[in-house]
Amino acid sequence: CCSPLNMTWMPMSPLGSAWCLYFVLARYACTSGSSLVSFGERQRQMGEGAKLKKVTNFKNTVDSFKVLVGRKYEDPEVQRYLTRTQYKHQAMPNGDIGIQVVFGGEQQVLTPTQITASLLGHLRDCASKELETKVVDCVVSCPVYYNDKQRHAMLDACKIAGLNCLRLFNETAAVALAYGIYK
Repeated sequence: CCSPLNMTWMPMSPLGSAWCLYFVLARYACTSGSSLVSFGERQRQMGEGAKLKKVTNFKNTVDSFKVLVGRKYEDPEVQRYLTRTQYKHQAMPNGDIGIQVVFGGEQQVLTPTQITASLLGHLRDCASKELETKVVDCVVSCPVYYNDKQRHAMLDACKIAGLNCLRLFNETAAVALAYGIYK
């Protein structure tokens, strides 16, 4: 499966097949939303569901976390970005970014990599349900501005989600391949 994190266009395709499933796009009908995960009492909501919860559950809704993946809390760019967020955050003991959420009635501190893994796990479950088979292998796209450390964090997110990432593409290359530029 191939999934850019911005959730504007998410083709899912089994390996070795010439067709794509666009069911993820149908699940997230609005094509202008960014990555959103909302943590509630009993469940997590992703994409459009989380976007609806952002108004009523803004302290537990994490948005645009892909800019934080693989970065350190003390980074000046991260600090500028975090001033514009509604959720609580903190520095982890190893210097990573910690995002505070209440999930299942308990206060938890998650890293952006863990939140990305929850999104990838959700996409894996959607693909498995649609294909009626277990999805293990995937191809993931990431923003072109990601450095090597951020790319490794994306691979870590895949491992946490139980996915075997066969290839990590830039988003622009993934879109070009999906639209058949090499046909």
